Amino acid sequence: MNVFEDFIKSIVDSSLKLGIKILDSIFGFIVIYIIYKIVCKVLKSVLNKKIFNSRIDKGRLHTIQTLVLSIVKYSFITILVLILIQNFVGAVGVTLTSIIGVALGFASQNILKDLFNGVFITFENQFTFGDYITINKGSNEFKGIVDSIQVRVTKLRDFNGDYHIIPNGSINQITNHSRKDSRILIDIQVGLSQKSKAVSENINYVLNNYSHDDITVKPYIYGIISTDQVAITYRVVGYAKPLSHWNIENELRKLIMDRLLSENIILPTQRYSIMKN
Repeated sequence: MNVFEDFIKSIVDSSLKLGIKILDSIFGFIVIYIIYKIVCKVLKSVLNKKIFNSRIDKGRLHTIQTLVLSIVKYSFITILVLILIQNFVGAVGVTLTSIIGVALGFASQNILKDLFNGVFITFENQFTFGDYITINKGSNEFKGIVDSIQVRVTKLRDFNGDYHIIPNGSINQITNHSRKDSRILIDIQVGLSQKSKAVSENINYVLNNYSHDDITVKPYIYGIISTDQVAITYRVVGYAKPLSHWNIENELRKLIMDRLLSENIILPTQRYSIMKN
């Protein structure tokens, strides 16, 4: 009977100890979560102050904020894991944590590489949130708008809607298309029989009457760049603020084509010969 009572008592004691550890862990998780939220709120408040907004552009500010919050998140996750190990392993916790730390040290070289590369990308201002970039990862090339820069990964969204998540440590080369003015480039083809003076006058009419707030160098006729059996190709060039050139090109192309058609400037047509036996 005493054996049975001792067995029941040991089960009850073990259950109570386990329950205390679980409650202690839950309480620790709640406390850490609250501290984490407070720290994030304070950091966001500090980074959003006017002193930062006046000195750092919005894209770079968003990038720094994302990176800092990502570091804070991983730091609190690490603290939580260590607390759980200490609660459930007890006195062996420090030794076990050391062993796990050594194992992770060997296994996490890529993670550390991602982390340090992410920090360098941010503080060297290689690219920021909203930039249009090309990333070379090994033999692969990814183009898109930067959606997020985190401690370990950079996220791009391309113009097909695909979402690319690229480890920072595997980025070999970066081409940033958003730091300097974008070139406006429009090729206009007309028929071989059209006089160059009439074509140039009509294109210039459109260019002189077109305005856009994002234009930095007013578009002009660069010249005739090619001729073939059916067409003469005129090129219009100019410069605009980063990433605004696509919209300007579309608008100008439409206006120029409408103008040429209204002035009876013949556009090129492909001719086919049909041979009958």
